[in-house]
Amino acid sequence: REYQQKADFYKAMAGIYESSTPQLSSLSSNESIPKIKKYNPLKGTQLSLGGGGTTGNSSSSNAQGNLVINYKPSESDVGWNFNTLGQYNYLYSDGNGVEKNRLYLQQNGYYMFDKFNGAFAQASYLNDITDGYYYTWNENIGYQLQLFKSDSQNLLLSLGPGLQQRQVVVSNGPSSQIKPSWLTQFTYN
Repeated sequence: REYQQKADFYKAMAGIYESSTPQLSSLSSNESIPKIKKYNPLKGTQLSLGGGGTTGNSSSSNAQGNLVINYKPSESDVGWNFNTLGQYNYLYSDGNGVEKNRLYLQQNGYYMFDKFNGAFAQASYLNDITDGYYYTWNENIGYQLQLFKSDSQNLLLSLGPGLQQRQVVVSNGPSSQIKPSWLTQFTYN
């Protein structure tokens, strides 16, 4: 009797191990193997182009282009993030002779020390003579705070000192200026 109990116990144990071994033939052709989602370091990159024209008493034409390049080398919350923006707008109106040619470029880089705190650097260039500036350069560095983050959205606060150089359109020729500046910026994407 004791011998029979031990034999039954060992048979039961063997049955557990045998039944837990996956059988390849048990997968049907209709079952799909789950795919591993591949990380994309350029997630959020965008390019848009547009243009148009009108005819009539005053014909006009316009063109515009926008480029956003996001680059995050690592999937982690900690580490480097880079963002480049470019915008170009051209407008010409035949009736009143208005011509607008505007270029804006911006480069952002930041390093997150932990999930919420980081440091940033930003440089931007604006060329828009119709606004009274031949060009404007802004450079800033400072502290960055992650206020909110989900898989598809985030909200950042950037604070820091900087410099602004600009060449202003004045009646007797261009005038160059260099001024200290302060950046307080909320970025939502």
